[in-house]
Amino acid sequence: MVAPPSRLGTSARPLSALWLAMAAIVTQAGSQNTCRFGKTTSPPKRVDSLSFCQQFRRMTCCNKTHTDKLRRRALAYFDAEVPDNCRNVASKVLCNECEPAMGTGERSGMCQSMCDKWYDACAPAMFTKDASSNEYVPCTFNSLLCWKLGDVVGGGKEFCEKQGMAIVADDESMCYDGQMHPKYKKLVTVAGAKAYAARTVKRRPAWLPSWVPLPDEEMPPVSRIIMVILASLALFISLTICIVDFCCYSPEPQNYRLKTQ
Repeated sequence: MVAPPSRLGTSARPLSALWLAMAAIVTQAGSQNTCRFGKTTSPPKRVDSLSFCQQFRRMTCCNKTHTDKLRRRALAYFDAEVPDNCRNVASKVLCNECEPAMGTGERSGMCQSMCDKWYDACAPAMFTKDASSNEYVPCTFNSLLCWKLGDVVGGGKEFCEKQGMAIVADDESMCYDGQMHPKYKKLVTVAGAKAYAARTVKRRPAWLPSWVPLPDEEMPPVSRIIMVILASLALFISLTICIVDFCCYSPEPQNYRLKTQ
């Protein structure tokens, strides 16, 4: 007797759907006014562990890793002989990445006036070109070639451009002026912060396990391990069923006319 065609292949579809559903849960979906960098696309939030740019700790897209890099860049101004005002303005400029509206893209670059302020404060100081970034940085005791910044750069616009920064028209809502965007200034008040947290909180469905992150949440290490194990298991089962189905499948028996001798 010829075995009927295997029906195991029909069970692969539900598992494939399960696989797609699990992938959709893991996928991080971006939305409007969310941070453009980092592991998640969550809105700006309070981060008390910043090593630099503390003025934006109440609402920022940065974490400690980001500010560690900015701090190393800013140290060049503290290790060199530059005017205090140059040092202060440079610190504000370098922190532009941690300003919440710059992090979300609501602000698209530096204000022309901020570039002019930076240039005017640092123009009398001696600068050199960094070999790795090709940016102008203050001269230190081991710098080989140094020039007065005012002699090699013509103004604030040129200075910001040579530092790799975009410049937009002076509008506090569109460009970074060293201050927090007015929208986020309101949110860092007690009442504003509570309202902001209430709007951004995500309701967890009752059927969703606690270890499965919501789209805007950062996945804890334990959850990552569990999700990888489940995804690998689902893939293994799907492949096993497909292989078994292929090996066991037989075509419909043909009608043969028996010949008698």
